[in-house]
Amino acid sequence: KVTEDVIDEFEKYLKVSKGSLEIIFRHLRIIFEYFRKMRIIDFNPVPRKQSVEKKINVISREEMDLILKLLKKHNENQYKTIKLLIMTGLRVSELIRLEFEDIDFKRNIIYIKNNKGKRIDQFPLYRELRLFLEIEWKELNGKVCPYKTKEALSFFRHFLKRNNFRHYSIHEIRKTFLSR
Repeated sequence: KVTEDVIDEFEKYLKVSKGSLEIIFRHLRIIFEYFRKMRIIDFNPVPRKQSVEKKINVISREEMDLILKLLKKHNENQYKTIKLLIMTGLRVSELIRLEFEDIDFKRNIIYIKNNKGKRIDQFPLYRELRLFLEIEWKELNGKVCPYKTKEALSFFRHFLKRNNFRHYSIHEIRKTFLSR
């Protein structure tokens, strides 16, 4: 009973990005292909969606240095949060959950709660990162980041706009870290 019209309605109902749509339809195709192979249906009604290639915006070192310099003057917590994202490439959700008890200063490892993969990842506490933490934080206990939600980091977007920088998302800091 799944027709092209039903698929179109479902697509409109989802209201997601093209990338997410492609992933959802890929999984639906797998399910319906199973139904077809089991002879439950005659054909797979779910069309293939073209994968969308996203351009990765890498923030230049010069621009990032200027952003950090201005952030440090503007707000210490915002500066530390963005600098920590730059130095680690963490997802915002990982940074928000990070506590100092997750950092093993003896073994030089940061244990990161990765909810996306439902696991705990290990990240090296390299010398420059360790010094940054020891110098910038007065106490090395409790939460590392003072923000509780992803939405609280919208300050970054406002800061960029107010200071006439090109628009970058918080996630593009992660992509910049990974690209470098």
